[in-house]
Amino acid sequence: AGAGITTRYVLASNQGTILQVADVPAFTGLSGTATYMAVALTYEGTVTNLSIGQSLSAVTAGCLDWSEAVVFKTCVDVPLNCDYRIGQPITLQSTGGSIGPGIGTKYVLTNKAGLLVSVSNQPTFTSNGLTEGIYMVYAVTYTEDGSMQNLSANGVNTIYTLKADCMHLSAGLTFRICEGCIQACVPVIIKHKQI
Repeated sequence: AGAGITTRYVLASNQGTILQVADVPAFTGLSGTATYMAVALTYEGTVTNLSIGQSLSAVTAGCLDWSEAVVFKTCVDVPLNCDYRIGQPITLQSTGGSIGPGIGTKYVLTNKAGLLVSVSNQPTFTSNGLTEGIYMVYAVTYTEDGSMQNLSANGVNTIYTLKADCMHLSAGLTFRICEGCIQACVPVIIKHKQI
């Protein structure tokens, strides 16, 4: 930038309302779940309407140029009543239970209605593809004699349709999954033009 040329960094709502104006490309105090735009304004001389609450389109100067907008989303922290965010692995601990030759144990993730969502050899599940809500995990221990039925997450089987000649179903562990966002730093890349 040459003499008399100023660059300011602007955080705006996704509707184009100015929320913050800074001398450096850094913004603080973002809260809630919202979509924002970060832009740089390079101008010469006097600028008007470059203030909080104004529209980006209302900003004027004798000579000015906006950078391309970087659009990003912020998310609220996990609510206190939420155990996992979508995208986080669901990792539980299992203690006790029967072990030995001919005895099998599977871990079953169900939705609130009891529909089998996932079946695993370990008490670990992915939350990718799940929707926000209440889920339960059960340990199913059974004899491996071929009598186990309905132990697959096929969109039909429920925890209530599991059958085997010899089977034990643990109490369900209930937890809540909430929507979330991947937290990441968002770079603001400014391309200066000659004014």
